[in-house]
Amino acid sequence: MKKWTNDVHLNFSYKRTVQRPRLNELNPSLDYADPYNTRSGNPYLQPYFADNFDASVGKWNKKYNVNASVGYNSLQDIYGSIRTRQADGSTFTTWQNISGRKEYEASIWGGYTLNKKAKANLSFGYTHNVYSQYDRTVRFFRNGGSFFSTLNGSYQFTDVMNANASFTFNRFANPQGTVRNTLNMNLGIQRKFFDKRFIITVNVIDPFLQQQNQNFTYGSNFNLESFNTTNTRNYRIVLSYVFKKNIQKSGREALLKKLQKK
Repeated sequence: MKKWTNDVHLNFSYKRTVQRPRLNELNPSLDYADPYNTRSGNPYLQPYFADNFDASVGKWNKKYNVNASVGYNSLQDIYGSIRTRQADGSTFTTWQNISGRKEYEASIWGGYTLNKKAKANLSFGYTHNVYSQYDRTVRFFRNGGSFFSTLNGSYQFTDVMNANASFTFNRFANPQGTVRNTLNMNLGIQRKFFDKRFIITVNVIDPFLQQQNQNFTYGSNFNLESFNTTNTRNYRIVLSYVFKKNIQKSGREALLKKLQKK
């Protein structure tokens, strides 16, 4: 790490990590919710190791901050969710260890303080996955990229009223070319009453756009396309009350406080 007097910093890092399978990835129970597309965990799944190289540069001060980073990851014997076509035409999805993957990353994030009442933050990044020649030739894996972005802000109207908004968009890719998109919107406002003890919070989730996912999966003997949408809008009201206990101060403490004011 290197820091300069003009609030600029530069970081280089290396780490070696191990990723162990989670319970749902190991659970061998079959999921028959969709009889044409069953899925299961793999109890024989092995953990994988990764070498991570990262570099970042940024500038921070009271008004704003801006940062950028690049990275390279070498993953060995990784595991992924793999879909195969069965003899009856249905598909079966489970977790399998595959040979490996190279990842190339880049991201930018920062924040800006407009004034004491208004703040905003923005971040986005991209990761490109590259699979081995064997996986691309034999298993028909496809190189692909994942993208994420976040925008959020807040505004303080008074000391008892504030509002915030958050927008996120993520795009995920897996070895078989499946791309999953998620878009989330959350708008909220909060008001405090009765000496800031009674608090009312109102949230509106996905008020304009609905959740939609379109997936493409490519295998050695099948192509699969699926689409789904969620037609819901959520409105949430939270009421809360803070109970405070007034602490009686001794006569000496009250006298000292009075002298300090003078």
